[in-house]
Amino acid sequence: MMPFWTIAIWGFFLPITKCLRAEIDQDQELTLSCPATQSLLIESARYWAPEGGFLCFDLINAFQLTKDHCDFKESCSLDTTVGAIYADPCLGQTKRLAVIYQCTRVAEKDENSVLTLDCSTTPYPYLVIKRARYWAPDGGALCGLLDVTTLTRDKCDYKESCTLDTTPGALYLDPCLGVKKKLAVSYDCSRVAQIGENSVLNLDCSEKYLVIEGAKYWAPDGILCLELPDAFQLTRDHCDLKESCSLNTTPGEFYGDPCWLVTKKLAVSYTCTCKDGLLLERDGSCLTSSSKCLPNKII
Repeated sequence: MMPFWTIAIWGFFLPITKCLRAEIDQDQELTLSCPATQSLLIESARYWAPEGGFLCFDLINAFQLTKDHCDFKESCSLDTTVGAIYADPCLGQTKRLAVIYQCTRVAEKDENSVLTLDCSTTPYPYLVIKRARYWAPDGGALCGLLDVTTLTRDKCDYKESCTLDTTPGALYLDPCLGVKKKLAVSYDCSRVAQIGENSVLNLDCSEKYLVIEGAKYWAPDGILCLELPDAFQLTRDHCDLKESCSLNTTPGEFYGDPCWLVTKKLAVSYTCTCKDGLLLERDGSCLTSSSKCLPNKII
C-alpha cells in the first residue's frame, strides 16, 4: 500500500485540470507524481509552524522554491527537513509543508526549433497558457530561469494553434549564453467565448455553475496598446459561481478602455461546474470528490 504522503494521479480517472492538496510534517519526504503524459504544475505552497503562534511567520519563498523544484516534471520529491529545501521560519517549532498542485499537458522543445501548440482538433479548441519556462537545464546555479508565461500568453492565448520559436533572442531572451536552452509550456485546450466591443457576451451553464479560468480585454490591432490588466478579476467577480452572466464590452462601461479609438475585443475561457463545487466529467456527470481548480491560497 502506498504511504499516505505519496500522491499519484491517474489521468484515466481524473480530468487534467484537477487540483490536489498534499501535506506532510517536517523531517519527511513529500512525493508528487503525474501520469506519463502529464507534468506537475504547482499552484500554491506553504511551509510554516502550525503551533508557532503569532511570533512565527510562513516561509516567504516556499511557493517559489516548490515551483522551481517541481514544475514541468513528471514527479518530484520534497524533503521537509529544515535546511534541505526550505529555511526555518520558526526556531524550535515543528514545521509542516502543504502543496496545492495539478497535472497538466506540457509541450517541450530544445532551442533553435519551433514548438507548435495545437487545440484545433479537440472538443474545446482554444489555447489557454498556464505557465511557460525558458531555461538552460544544464546551466547550473550561474544560469537564470526565465518565466516567459506572459510572453507566451500574448503569443498564443485564445488561438486554436500557435508556433513558438525557441531560438535564443527570437522570442525569448537568452538566460545563459553558450549553454543549450529549453522551452516548456503548460497549457489547456479550453472553452472560450469571444466577441467584439459594443456588444454583450452571454455565458450560460444552464443548471450548473460558471467558473472563469481566464479573461482578456484588448485591442488586437493596437500595436502600442496594452490589454486591460484586471479583466480576469473583473470577470470572475461578475460571473463566478453563477448559472449565467452577461458582459458588456462597450469601452468604458464595464472594462474601461485600454486603448482609445482602437477596436477592442473580449475573450473569456470558462468551464461549467456542478453546484456542489465538483468538476464535470467529459460526459457531463459530476465527480464524487472536490476537483475545482481555481487560483488557490493555502490558509
